[in-house]
Parts: sequence; C-alpha cells; structure tokens
Amino acid sequence: MHRACCAARAIARDALLLFGLLSLQPASAQGPGALGVSPTNILFEGRERSVEVTLINRGSQAATYRISFQNLRQTATGEYQTIETPEDLQPLEKPAEPLVRYSPRQVTVEPGKPQSIRVMLRKPADLPPGEYRSHMLFQQLPPPNLGQSIEPDLGPEQVAVKLIPLVGVSIPVIVREGQTQATAQLVDPRIDEVDPEVSNSAAQVEVRIRREGNASVRGDLEARFVPAAGGAPLEVGLIRGLSVLYPNEERTARVSLNVPDGVKLSGGTLQLAYRAAGDGDKRPVLASSELTLP
Repeated sequence: MHRACCAARAIARDALLLFGLLSLQPASAQGPGALGVSPTNILFEGRERSVEVTLINRGSQAATYRISFQNLRQTATGEYQTIETPEDLQPLEKPAEPLVRYSPRQVTVEPGKPQSIRVMLRKPADLPPGEYRSHMLFQQLPPPNLGQSIEPDLGPEQVAVKLIPLVGVSIPVIVREGQTQATAQLVDPRIDEVDPEVSNSAAQVEVRIRREGNASVRGDLEARFVPAAGGAPLEVGLIRGLSVLYPNEERTARVSLNVPDGVKLSGGTLQLAYRAAGDGDKRPVLASSELTLP
C-alpha cells in the first residue's frame, strides 16, 4: 500500500509538471498576460546599435524568465508558425539572431518592478542588403516548488493535477541593411451585417492589408464613422502595432467597432486609415480606404 501511494504521488507530481509546461503559449506582446514588455518591436536601422527592453512583472509573485530567440513565420491571418530549423527557412526569410547580442539571458523580476535587457547589434561589414528578422522570446520558467503543492491526503489510486499557466511573450527584432522600402494598401473592406435595431457593439470590419517592397510595415489601423447627415468623424475602432512582416505579402485584420449610444452604424461612411505606429495625428497615413454603409 505504501509503495502504491508513493507511486501515485510521483505520478501526480509528473502530471503537475507536464500540465504546467503545456500551458506555456508564446504570445504577442500586445496580448494579455502577467508580463509587460516595452518596446513591443525592435528596429535596428541606420546608426541604431543598442536598445533597452524593459520587462514588468504584472503578477503578484516573483517570476523568472529565460530569454532566447526563435524564428517565426507570419500567416495571412496574422498568426505565427515556428520555423524549427535553418533548413526550414524560405529564400527570403533572413534571421536576425546571428546579428544580435543581448544581456542578461535569464532574469527574476519582482512584482511591479522593472528589469532591463540590453540588446546590441553586431553587424558584419559585408552584410548583404535586406531585412533580417527574428523574435526575442521571454519565457517564464516553472516556479521552484512546482510539483510540491499536491494535497498530502491523496488515496493510493488518486492523481491530482493542478494547472499552472506560464507566460511567454515574443517581440520581433528587425535589422535593416542598405536600401529597404515598403508600401501598403487596404483592400476589400467589409463590415459584418448589423441589425440597426440592436446594439452595434459586436460589429466588426474586416480588411486585408497588402504589403509591397522588401521590408515590413507596421502601423495603427483606425476606423472612423462619418454620418451621412454630416458632422465630425467618430472614432469607432483602433488596433495598435499591426504589422505585415516581410516577406508576407498581406494579412487580414478585423477591427471591433465601438459605436456611441444613440448612433446607428448606417447611412454614412466608414473610413479606414493605416497610420504609421506612434502617437499624434501627424503620423503619415500608409494606406486608406472607405466603405459606404446603407
């Protein structure tokens, strides 16, 4: 009986460790989680040679993060696929990892406290022109007491499993050498059918962002509604930091529309603007489109 009980507890610890690790999902820095990362995009261009990345632990306990690089491929829906080996790289996919150094490689961050990571560019003199990209991954490690929190009064045939989510956040690191440029278009905007007699809060507009050139594009996608009767445009939707990463030619974006009370999303024009990422109204518009609403 004692041997069976010990075996059950060992299985419980193994199950706890397994489920804790399986819950780790690499996530975009724009997504929710207990780890804040700033900036959410690193670009080495021109004379830029060094950047500091700040981590903020938004959880209630100290957490340890291991820092590494991974190569990801963006899909037409904006999701990411892991490129497992260098042999899996496509001809236009150039990793930035060999060009970048960083320190430290593992940190423990106290709740609410910042931690800086220094990222440095080490570019060879004969680097061929083009855009190079890898993703820096901040991966939370399992806590030291993982597997030790199973209740001690388990029966000999019982197995306890506790799910412990582990946060993973990745940000793109882009290196540009020589002449690089990109343009964007907003193509085929369409809005979900909305019953004007009900709330418009769940309405969404879908649009394809088409990229041309030899570099990535990144911007904020804004949606404004202009009533047919006139008046100032109303901002009804916004997605910040939306990228089409080279060599991906386009991606589909969906913007949730938040319409003020008393305003019906009909009988006007929906204006879409893909504006260079940042702050202020003077940022250049990379692409625009509009949709007439019945």
